Amino acid sequence: MVQNSPFGAGASDAARAAATAAIADLKAGKPIYVGPLSDNKGKVVIDKSYDNYDPYLDGMNYLLEGVVGSIT
Repeated sequence: MVQNSPFGAGASDAARAAATAAIADLKAGKPIYVGPLSDNKGKVVIDKSYDNYDPYLDGMNYLLEGVVGSIT
């Protein structure tokens, strides 16, 4: 997530606040994926919260729950 320009006119105050909070969380080192999380077929793929640089996350080959589609 990179903010390389100001927010557009269509960004609501709530959207701006959420994006700013997410950026602050990333800078503070909070994890992006807080488990457990399931893929879109119901299988648990992230069993716990991992550090953002944990090698386990490099093997992601799934779509998370709620995403429609497939990786093949």
